[in-house]
Amino acid sequence: MSARTHHLAATTLAKIGESDISWLAVERAMRAADESDDPLVLASAARSGTHALLADGRYDDALELGNTAAAWLSSQVTDNDPAALSLLGMIHLRAAVAAARRQGRLTATGLIEPRRSRMTSARMRTTGRPASGHERPASPSVG
Repeated sequence: MSARTHHLAATTLAKIGESDISWLAVERAMRAADESDDPLVLASAARSGTHALLADGRYDDALELGNTAAAWLSSQVTDNDPAALSLLGMIHLRAAVAAARRQGRLTATGLIEPRRSRMTSARMRTTGRPASGHERPASPSVG
């Protein structure tokens, strides 16, 4: 519960421009998430870190954190886990936003396109229907 609370605080503070305070919440979210031994909770806390970095204009750091978190999460979960795939997509999106803000269009596109086909393939396996592109996957529970 502590990791989720701090994650929400970090993300909200970053969105309203309080990036310094947001970092305190990110650090606490990461500490609590690390103690939870749940890869989704830890990756979600890292995602809140990308929000704080983006809010502070630290695009290279946000891109690096997003890529590191995505690579780590990919090694921890399977393609059959919709919550993990949703979180992975969110992390890649934050990394793509960081790349785009630092004028890295090719990097941003490279982060999004392969993930779109992976999500569609996973959706077909779990539901038998392709993703419509209009549905938003539910955020994973990080409690």
